[in-house]
Amino acid sequence: MLEMRHSANGEIVRRAAVLFGFTPAECAIITGLLEGQSLQTIVAKRGIAMSTARSQLRGVLAKSGFARQIDLVRALSRLAD
Repeated sequence: MLEMRHSANGEIVRRAAVLFGFTPAECAIITGLLEGQSLQTIVAKRGIAMSTARSQLRGVLAKSGFARQIDLVRALSRLAD
């Protein structure tokens, strides 16, 4: 999994939220992914059900137009430039 510098993640997530209209919950999923966390780790840290995280990830992918989470992470990492 692609891992980003932590300091850039907040700005990337803010930009992505504006561009794609992500909810705060979706932003939390994106933050975890940008930090290189698996969905299982994100679920454990947030204290949510896996089905909730999967639903939020599907929302992120649908809003952004990506089919795979690695493609999403790669594209969002370019927003730091």
